[in-house]
Amino acid sequence: MKKFLSFLMCTLMLFALAGCENEIFSDPESANTTLESSEQKNVTTNTFSEATKENGFDEQEVIKALKVTQYEFEDGLNTQWVVLVVDNTSAFHLNIQATVNFKDADNNLIGTDDAGYSPFESGQSTVFAFSADEEYAAFDYEFSVSEESLYQPVVSDLECKTNIAKDKAVISITNNGEEAAEFVRYTALFFKGDQLVSFDWGYATDNDSEIKPGKTINQEAACYEDFDSVKVYLSGRR
Repeated sequence: MKKFLSFLMCTLMLFALAGCENEIFSDPESANTTLESSEQKNVTTNTFSEATKENGFDEQEVIKALKVTQYEFEDGLNTQWVVLVVDNTSAFHLNIQATVNFKDADNNLIGTDDAGYSPFESGQSTVFAFSADEEYAAFDYEFSVSEESLYQPVVSDLECKTNIAKDKAVISITNNGEEAAEFVRYTALFFKGDQLVSFDWGYATDNDSEIKPGKTINQEAACYEDFDSVKVYLSGRR
């Protein structure tokens, strides 16, 4: 699984849309909110708030408006993964940083990993994946966010169709907007029933690192585990 090894190196900048070009993290002095994980897997935490334009940007209220679905699985290289699917139910486009802390049975911190992404569009979802260096007994996670001010989001202009084939998913991404979508990236989560069994990622762009208006780009996401469904999440900017 060469792509898993590649992803292990990229977890610090998962969803940085052009290497380091669009990885913009929150103010380090901003407040964090830590959420303890459940002992169950595939748990969805629904926490909503008054994170509206009328009330102004409040980091803690925005964090409360994030809907998180968490998964854990072990890949074919015996690497343990924590995957967080995050829905932005706030009214704001965000810069977001996520951190996972791994703990042993005595609640000692044995590892930590983080990743950042922007622009995280209001009403859209994104994925963070974190790998553990050693076996852990529990984990928690935290977010810090700030309002996006540099780039315009583009995911809502993208149409994504997926076809399952042998050992892969064929992903077709169409730009239905009026401007080019830059550095469009996909992450495919593969499931067997409700259990996440694998993931793959890549870029869907032309030679200009774009998807032009009205154009479609096809890519393949590989999976070497037995799976019966796939969910694809996109990122991009303009």
